[in-house]
Amino acid sequence: MRKPTYRDRPTDKVLSFSWSWRPKSLEQLDDAIRLTTRVRDVRVVRGFTLGLAIKVFREDPQRWISYSRNKNWYRWAMRWRYWPVRSMYASMISAVDQLAAADLIENHIAPPGNLGEQSRFRATSKLMALVEEGRISLILDRPEIIILRDADKHPISYEETRETGRMRRALEEYNGSAASLHVCVAGQKIIEGEPLVVGETCTGAATLQAYRMFNESFRYGGRFYGQSTQNMPKELRATITINDSATEEPDFPSLHPQLLYALVGRHLPGDPYDLDGWDRPTVKRAFNIMLNAKTPGSAMLAVAETMGGYSAGHREQAKRLIAEIERKHAPVADYFNSGIGLQLQRTDSDIAARVLAKSSKDGECLLSLHDGFRSRRQYADRTREIMDECYEKVVGQAPAISTLKRKADLQIWSPVVGWLPGALPLSPLVVVGLPPGLASLIVVGTCTFYAGSVVGVERAA
Repeated sequence: MRKPTYRDRPTDKVLSFSWSWRPKSLEQLDDAIRLTTRVRDVRVVRGFTLGLAIKVFREDPQRWISYSRNKNWYRWAMRWRYWPVRSMYASMISAVDQLAAADLIENHIAPPGNLGEQSRFRATSKLMALVEEGRISLILDRPEIIILRDADKHPISYEETRETGRMRRALEEYNGSAASLHVCVAGQKIIEGEPLVVGETCTGAATLQAYRMFNESFRYGGRFYGQSTQNMPKELRATITINDSATEEPDFPSLHPQLLYALVGRHLPGDPYDLDGWDRPTVKRAFNIMLNAKTPGSAMLAVAETMGGYSAGHREQAKRLIAEIERKHAPVADYFNSGIGLQLQRTDSDIAARVLAKSSKDGECLLSLHDGFRSRRQYADRTREIMDECYEKVVGQAPAISTLKRKADLQIWSPVVGWLPGALPLSPLVVVGLPPGLASLIVVGTCTFYAGSVVGVERAA
């Protein structure tokens, strides 16, 4: 059967059961909203529909959720793995119509033959009042946690293999450990299914459960997604506590450049994003675009967009930056604009899976951040050791920049650096990073000369 196309409004949330929310008690739900249908599939889909409506409403009350009323849309077998029931067409239409009749969702039905949009729904104030009264709560119940997407990023089915079974079992074990964690962000505890609002971060239903997402085949992607802590700004992640302990964020510096150079048997030449005349964030964005783009033209346009637009000036600036990056990274330049980024993601996700599994054997559960982890502070150095070990195991060589060495080079900290008033134009509270060795002694000696004393300087081990 020909693959159907998606024509959702860009502002809509696409109905997806790759991860969905449902009321904790469907029986309690029936009592609360006085719906009497006893067909199991309809009741299950009704719960998922309400759960998704509640989650999306908490994030943006004006946002709609797209769904199809075309029977052919539900006949595509490639979607079935990600659905909670097989009879999705009849169950979905019945569930939406019942919920709309009960005034629990607002339902906009697209006219038949309208190719511009799908039908859509969103929560009503009546439904949200039931939530506020505590009569409906949410839990995560994904039908599938190992997800494969096609080139258009739509979930597709796959044959079960020993590898997919092993990955699923490992992830189920990890999710079981994550569920038992006591995690707070800026003092607010993450409670499964409850909203999390911290600063500008708004999550309609928080979770520490993860899933793995592969792209086009199991050779590409595979990263861990889903945890509410992943998309937070770095300064907000710094407030995370795990089981009442402060945390650190060990990470692999310049991970994809390291993996790319390892692929050709070369070591990374210093900071891959250090380029004369360009600020580091701009170079980093362009470098990663070049790794993920499939053609030079698409890379150039994407880089130009990050610089402000598609004008002739922006395009010329993008071309110049791309050329300079290619000159700096001549040993790996042939891999730019080849789409190799997804292959590198598979490698970094395999490293992450090993790190999580090995930490679990120590009785620790880390939070995944793609190229790093959030770890209890007292376990952070052990996490760094494990990261280096797992990198070497997967890649076949030690990382170009050891996470432990990187910490030692940057770590030395001082609660207070004291000096005589007026001696140096520095703030009284200074954090100093010094590697061990003669250079550190020279700097400390210089500070002592000006200040008369240096208080609390800790030499990195």
